Amino acid sequence: MGRVMKGKKTRLRICGNDRGVAMMVCVVIIAVLMVFCFSLLAVSYSLYSSQNNSMQEDKNAEAAKSLSMAIREELTSESEDSFLCKYLRYNIVSGNDAPLCVKGETWPHYDPETAGHDADAAKRYFLLEKSDAVSINGFPGSLSVCMWWTSPGTSVNDSQKTHLFVEVESRSGSQSYLIRSDYELLERSGQPSGYVRTSTQTDINPAGNSINRMYRWQWRYVGSE
Repeated sequence: MGRVMKGKKTRLRICGNDRGVAMMVCVVIIAVLMVFCFSLLAVSYSLYSSQNNSMQEDKNAEAAKSLSMAIREELTSESEDSFLCKYLRYNIVSGNDAPLCVKGETWPHYDPETAGHDADAAKRYFLLEKSDAVSINGFPGSLSVCMWWTSPGTSVNDSQKTHLFVEVESRSGSQSYLIRSDYELLERSGQPSGYVRTSTQTDINPAGNSINRMYRWQWRYVGSE
């Protein structure tokens, strides 16, 4: 009788051990599956984030390049009767305008080594805002334009040394794209169309500068980076 009872206890002990091992195997399998699922989620999120960043980069690049191209077409056009061309003509004062006004009194040329010609004084920023009246799909978070001009002399007489730099930046979230273009000034004799000696439009000529209408300006595109 005692031997029979001992055998039953042994079988019960063995069965109990089998159940414990099976439970541990189940726990390990569940843990492996959970790790695998979390890995899939991490990879999916990484792919989504990478694709989203790539789409933002492409959108920013397209917006910046499109605006930069539009500015280039306006500056290099034979027609000078545009807001931007007039703004530059009345504010970047040339030597041929003297003594009608003092060169650089409203917009000094950029020269970081000279007092009053640093970035704060010489660089001008323009922020483009989306019009509520126009629906533009994929419009970036912000579009900004920065302009400055350089001249090693005291006037803009030497057309081969006067350059205008136009920097266009498109930004969406943490992504941004910037393109900078260089233009060379060609100052020629001949009356520009659509100009008066002193424009009374305060948005074009805020300082009331006068220009010499016997000279016309044209900008030649040099390159972009």
